[in-house]
Amino acid sequence: ENFFIDPLTGNSYTTDNQHFLGIESVWNHLNYYVNMQVCSSGCNEVKFDLEDLNLWEPVLFGSTSKKQLILAVQRRKENGPEAPQAALPRAFEMPRSWVGSISISDKDQLRRWPEGKKVTRFRKAKLEKFLPGVNADGLVTRLTSYRDLDCSEVAVVKEWYDKNKDHLEEREINELDGFISERFGQNKNTKIL
Repeated sequence: ENFFIDPLTGNSYTTDNQHFLGIESVWNHLNYYVNMQVCSSGCNEVKFDLEDLNLWEPVLFGSTSKKQLILAVQRRKENGPEAPQAALPRAFEMPRSWVGSISISDKDQLRRWPEGKKVTRFRKAKLEKFLPGVNADGLVTRLTSYRDLDCSEVAVVKEWYDKNKDHLEEREINELDGFISERFGQNKNTKIL
């Protein structure tokens, strides 16, 4: 069943709804189609068979409909494989983009952030993200919570590590209590001295 979706409200309407006076064009994932039918009596008599080239004219070249493929196969069967092919219709070419092509080096793409670090400030906290390999100890994320809005008194610092030599995964430093907790990952070669 065909229906319209109002882009402003998201409500759906039937194609014979009185709000619509006519249709100029439609599109789908394959192409953009121009309506070749007369819409003098609204959308009541509009047929939505996008495969019918008499009713809907495809704009973009290269995407062929199912009917066009079937007709081409039938013509080849009738005329034989060596028959001369009809000249292709002049295609509509999309204009070039006004934006130049973006070129990002592999190194910059891996780094993501300038200097391999991104800092985001919140009301009473600061979040720092580091790219793997930027810090020698494997630090990848640090969340610092503050006691005051000026962010001058540190309350708690949480740090997350990746590929740390001693398999440290997480560290929490509570500045208020003077308490430090560390969590280590499992290592098959762990040796206690």
